Amino acid sequence: MVYAFRRDDELPARYGLVVGKRWGNAVQRNRTRRLMREAFRLERKTLPVGFDVLLLPRDPLYRLKLADVQPHVKSAVHTATRRFRRDGEGTPRERKGKRRGK
Repeated sequence: MVYAFRRDDELPARYGLVVGKRWGNAVQRNRTRRLMREAFRLERKTLPVGFDVLLLPRDPLYRLKLADVQPHVKSAVHTATRRFRRDGEGTPRERKGKRRGK
């Protein structure tokens, strides 16, 4: 899942990563972070400028190779920025029920 936030500049895209404990032990989470960080770095020049993106994996990625993760990151970022341009800022949805882990 990717969230896009518009900035008031034309600098290259920046990213934030959220990889929670549900994606495995520390080694698996760190591998997921490294894969996503490197995929973003390699695709950065092709991504829309002036956006901050927040990357949240939907599936465990630690078993994949970089070549498998890279096109997914690129596609997700392009989709999120396109949706932002089309729909504008979204409004947060209300959470229903209890949050996990509490």
